[in-house]
Amino acid sequence: MIITIDGPAGAGKSTVGRELSRRLGFRFFESGSVYRALALAVKEKKIDPADREAVCGLIPGLDFFCSRPEFYLPETGELASRLSAIPEVRKDLLAIQRSLADTGNLIAEGRDMGSVVFPGAEHKFFLDASLPTRTRRRQEELAGKGKRLKPEEVEAEISTRDARDRSRKTSPLVVPEGAIVIDTTGLGIAEVVETMLRHIDKR
Repeated sequence: MIITIDGPAGAGKSTVGRELSRRLGFRFFESGSVYRALALAVKEKKIDPADREAVCGLIPGLDFFCSRPEFYLPETGELASRLSAIPEVRKDLLAIQRSLADTGNLIAEGRDMGSVVFPGAEHKFFLDASLPTRTRRRQEELAGKGKRLKPEEVEAEISTRDARDRSRKTSPLVVPEGAIVIDTTGLGIAEVVETMLRHIDKR
């Protein structure tokens, strides 16, 4: 079984996805980690992000399930967002991501999991929240990793990523067909997870 969770930054996808995977015993895949891993590789090898061939050449060998502390720094997220808008990058990653369906029960979180990567997923969810809520969550997440930013800085980062994700020509951020939309503003992790479990049980 495949469950997809899509939505913008700060909507709670990763936190909810991890808890849902724990409850169900499914493997959890955070697609953003792939783009962050690629961003770090680009930085470390001093590759020009505009050099699409060189960037795509880094994709083989990336650890899809690795998570490094620097993944979640704003500058890494900004570069990852830019790289994710490159059609060649998304194309090269598509087949690799789809191969995860062969690993068994999977919860896949991202911005195009239910719309492009796994359009035939048995269960699709789209999480969203107000911009102030998403800003606060992102600020708290960064603070927990030792990176303290002003609210206006975090809001600007999220707004920029929202615009880029929704306007890109390849795999834009959309509500996947058949997805259950959940506004997580004012909801706790347990409340969101229970809502998702109820929808899964109904089907």
